[in-house]
Amino acid sequence: MTIARPRLGTRLAGVSLLLALFACGDDSTPTTPPTPPPPTPVPSTTPPASLIIEGQEVVTAPTGKGSRVAKWDFTLPVRGTVEVTISYRYDTSRVLVWVTDRVCNPWQFERDECFYLAKSLEGARPRTLTAGGVKSGTYSLFVANDGPHEETIGYRVTLLPGSSGDGRLTAGSAAKPPAP
Repeated sequence: MTIARPRLGTRLAGVSLLLALFACGDDSTPTTPPTPPPPTPVPSTTPPASLIIEGQEVVTAPTGKGSRVAKWDFTLPVRGTVEVTISYRYDTSRVLVWVTDRVCNPWQFERDECFYLAKSLEGARPRTLTAGGVKSGTYSLFVANDGPHEETIGYRVTLLPGSSGDGRLTAGSAAKPPAP
C-alpha cells in the first residue's frame, strides 16, 4: 500500500497537467486583435486673423498749405498676411495712407526718408490695403488729412499668420457705403 500512494499522486499530477493543457485551447488558431478604425481626418482650417491694433483719432483739417498727419506703430509677431483698413466720415475729404517697411518717425516721413510697403493716395472709403508674406517686425502707419474737413480716422490692422506672398501691400478698393 505504500507503493500506491506515490502512484496515485503521480497519476493525479498527470491528470491535472492534461486538464490544464486542454483548458488552454488549441494554439493552431491565434486570436487576432480587432483592427482599430482609421482616424477621422480633421479638416484643415485657416487660423483666424488676429487684431494687431485698432482705434480712432481726430485729425484736424489743415489750415493753409500742408496736411495734418497721424501715426501709429504696430508690431507683427509672426510672418503673415496684413490687412490695414482706414475709415473716415466724409467722401469729399482727401485722406492719404502710407505703410512703411519698418519703423519710421515723423521727421523721416516729412523729409521723405521712409520706404513704403504701400501708399494709397485716393480711393473709396473705407480704404483697405492687404499684403501677404509680410515678415514679423515693427511697422509704421501714417494717415494724412488734406482737408477740407476735420476727420475722425478709424484704423485697424489685422494679421493672418503663416500665409505667403511677397511682403508688399496693395491698395484695395472698397465699395462705397450708401449715403446716409
